Amino acid sequence: MKTLLSHRWPCRSLVGALIAAFPLLISAATLTNRYSFLTDARDSIGGKNGQLVNGPIISDGQLLLDGMSGQYVNLPNNLIAGMTAITIEAWITPSYNANWTRIWDFGNSNAGEDKSDYGTKHFMCYILPNLEATIYAGGSDSWIRSSPAFTLPDDQEAHIVWTSDAATRKARLYVNGNLVGKNDAAQNSPAALGSTFNNWLGRSQFSADPYFTGAFNEFRIWNGALNPLEVNASTVAGPDNVTTDPGAITRIVLQVAFQMVKGNSQQAVVLASAANLPRPVNIADINGIVYQSGDTNILTINATGQIRAVSAGSTFLTAGFQGQSDTQTVTVIEQPARLTHRYSFTANANDSVGQAHGELLGGAIIENGRVLLDSSLESHVQLPAGILTSYQALTIECWATFGTLDTWSRLWCFGDQNDAGQGRYYVELCPHGGSADTYI
Repeated sequence: MKTLLSHRWPCRSLVGALIAAFPLLISAATLTNRYSFLTDARDSIGGKNGQLVNGPIISDGQLLLDGMSGQYVNLPNNLIAGMTAITIEAWITPSYNANWTRIWDFGNSNAGEDKSDYGTKHFMCYILPNLEATIYAGGSDSWIRSSPAFTLPDDQEAHIVWTSDAATRKARLYVNGNLVGKNDAAQNSPAALGSTFNNWLGRSQFSADPYFTGAFNEFRIWNGALNPLEVNASTVAGPDNVTTDPGAITRIVLQVAFQMVKGNSQQAVVLASAANLPRPVNIADINGIVYQSGDTNILTINATGQIRAVSAGSTFLTAGFQGQSDTQTVTVIEQPARLTHRYSFTANANDSVGQAHGELLGGAIIENGRVLLDSSLESHVQLPAGILTSYQALTIECWATFGTLDTWSRLWCFGDQNDAGQGRYYVELCPHGGSADTYI
């Protein structure tokens, strides 16, 4: 028997290095629609009953779809209209399916209601060639692509979860509780789609795409985005039980690299153990987590766990959530010097260290292990684009013999230009600047 359970999360004071007050954490998501396929496509929560199209079979609480027969579920128009935050849950068992097969596709096609041709606006998830999902609102997408690329195995039940919230612009895609893809700049929500008249399980807005073959055990829609603890609690509970309560948080572990180079960044991992979950869950960007740096002149950390090394030194970082905390010490060092490119001009402009080979242009020639340049011919050495892009600290060495120098002639110049051919961002050295001084 599938039942709906309510829950409350306990709250305790944060102990240890970080002292903070946490509010009682109650799920921000409300279950609005539940399709359990016991006898039909009835919605046991919201009464938005679906229609079984082209004769699919229901057996042992599972909806069996034969894609070759064009079978799918037609859900009511405007089912998710107006939602700015949403969670979709689906327990499915795919059988043989081709590329672009949909688990769900809510939206419109240019052919009109109940017809496929070309999707104009839609919220969809497909399983091949890799698991991907998006909300497309006519010109803008909020894609999540599984990374690394993930494909659902045939004939194995999987719990697929999409969560997104337009307020935070975070969208997440889970399989069996594991985060497989995310988008931290997801600007679209179901509200951006407006009215939708083709809300389907197992069918695409695009007429060339195949129908789904396999089984649906359960399909749910929540108004609001479940957090990773709640997603995992639902995975553990399974399709026959509705609960998103992970239980009391019993421990958190902050995981960071203990040494950083000044100017670099890293993402913290915070693993939370909970009474009702069999394994820890990463909650690094969950609502309610609190971070603290012992010295923000050395390290900063934002609300989502992004850490930046500001200056050399050592300090602590602390994460706190629901009465639990953990602290780690991180040391920031100066960028160690490392030879990355060497141009010796023995026979050409090849790079003997980094293989970022240059090109001799404008009559530049090699003679006795030197490159000879003639300003009257505009001769120079062209190095690869982006050669300095990732550098936080830099040393350039050059052994040069100068002839007659024109004002503003460059010994080196790394940068780019605007459309008018004027320099925008650059690193350069002028042995003879406009005031007859060396200019860097």
